[in-house]
Amino acid sequence: MHYGKLEPAGYLTGENAIMTWIAGIRHSHLDDHGYSLDQKLLLEDAALEEQVKKQVEEAQWRMVLNSLILCLFARGVYDSSTISKGLEALGLDWSPNRLKELGAATLKAKYAWKKKCGFDPHDIAIPEKMFRVRTSNGLIDRERMKKRLELFLRYAGLE
Repeated sequence: MHYGKLEPAGYLTGENAIMTWIAGIRHSHLDDHGYSLDQKLLLEDAALEEQVKKQVEEAQWRMVLNSLILCLFARGVYDSSTISKGLEALGLDWSPNRLKELGAATLKAKYAWKKKCGFDPHDIAIPEKMFRVRTSNGLIDRERMKKRLELFLRYAGLE
């Protein structure tokens, strides 16, 4: 089973995790926190638009974290203010807003490169059997997945 010729993580938490494998810059669970969003939905429901917005923001922020070679297990410690102060100690002027802008621009640049290489997230098919698997948040819905992709690309400024 694969998403765009890449194997998914060894777990399935729900639609947000699948969205990571489809739209993630490396199709990896490390690209954003889709799995974590699915887990949080067990405790508190959130509108689809809010879920996707959070996923895009995290995907953009991870561009910053990964470029600084930070351990993602410790990502909760490294918010934009902490990173900004750390860079300032090195004589680098990177405000929290500038860091967030960098993350958004980096995600766009990586998508532009992938597109030049022939990548189109619309071409990635969810394996048919996934629509029969019950996740902690219920069955995967085709129409919701289409809407998620549309929103992800729009919120990230990729279309």
